Amino acid sequence: MSRIMKEVATSRSRLLSPRNALWLAFVIALIMLCSACTGPGSSSSSSSGTSQSTSSQVASSTVLTLPTTAPTLPDVPTTAPTIPTVNVPSGPAGVITEFPLSNPIYNAGGITLGPDGNLWFTENGQIASMTPQGSITEFPVPSGGEHLNGITTGPDGNLWFAEENQIGRITPSGTFTEFPIPPDDAVPLGGPFQITTGPDGNLWFTEGNAKTPIGRITPAGAITEFPVPVPTTYGASINSITAGPDGNLWFTEGDSGPYGSPDTYEIGRIAPDGTVTKFPLPSGLSELGAITLGPDRNLWFTAVMVGAGNVIQGGWIGRITPSGTFSGFLAPNVVGGLSWITTGPDGNLWFTESNDNRIGRITPAGAITEFPLPTGNGTPYAITSGPDGTLWFTGVYGEIGRITSGT
Repeated sequence: MSRIMKEVATSRSRLLSPRNALWLAFVIALIMLCSACTGPGSSSSSSSGTSQSTSSQVASSTVLTLPTTAPTLPDVPTTAPTIPTVNVPSGPAGVITEFPLSNPIYNAGGITLGPDGNLWFTENGQIASMTPQGSITEFPVPSGGEHLNGITTGPDGNLWFAEENQIGRITPSGTFTEFPIPPDDAVPLGGPFQITTGPDGNLWFTEGNAKTPIGRITPAGAITEFPVPVPTTYGASINSITAGPDGNLWFTEGDSGPYGSPDTYEIGRIAPDGTVTKFPLPSGLSELGAITLGPDRNLWFTAVMVGAGNVIQGGWIGRITPSGTFSGFLAPNVVGGLSWITTGPDGNLWFTESNDNRIGRITPAGAITEFPLPTGNGTPYAITSGPDGTLWFTGVYGEIGRITSGT
């Protein structure tokens, strides 16, 4: 009820209270007595004379006894009812909770925060939604959902995902639409791979080592593909992609050289019109993984540092400015390489160590902290910020995990 309606209701209750009703009766009786006392020939022009006549008449009449206290009314609540709240994880950073999937063979792939506040991720043959409390709903992909990979929230409020030879869209209520990729004789098995929302309001995706390895799809489903220049005839493999702070898209690339020669790795930038610029990685870095926009407006990526004889020295959390300047930090405890990286709600970068079964955190200044998973076979893969100050990740062997950020 609005404030005005409450005031009107209160005023009515006061006017109709027993005490006010008695006063109203007294006034009516007083008027009737004055009329009887003055008679037809009396003048009503003098208010003082009328007042004296009324007073003397009342003095000789029976005086009514009025109540001196108002009747007791029932108490009205002064506070609003309590609204149930969602239990939000809190406390120190690094507290991990794991939620097993209904079927262990449904190994999870990409994960993103949906427009409905739930976590959406890809599984074998289906797209799944999970509430922050751990309740999972699964939607089988109509075409079978072969090789489901990345997933992201689109500019139209739907979820978009990459699957073999197609880009898929699913509404938060579970309605699917699938858009076939134009035929390409070099499309690799399992591509497209990753997908992100671009600064131009479209979705951008990667196709591995296809002849046109970067694609763009409008919310209406129109697809355009772009070639990427490579230094050799052996092709390039485009994997991860993200929107940058400069209105461009940034991606990771590995170029295959002749047999027996080392591969080369680059960070690439593509403008919305398809113009590509590449930045070769510093010497000693290889095995590029994921890339994301950091809290410092630079691009952050995962890689591996190798020494003599291609022996892994550790994981590498790299950073590149929009102008192309590299820097980075060694994660010496990493043995098996790094997978995903994302910006967390605490202003740090969070990454997955799939083969080492850990979640890592790095500050923009380079301080690294690692958190082992409670189970020995979680194998974390993709990671994203959640709706509750936490981060959520997928496990290759059939689980979804949550880790607190300390915010």
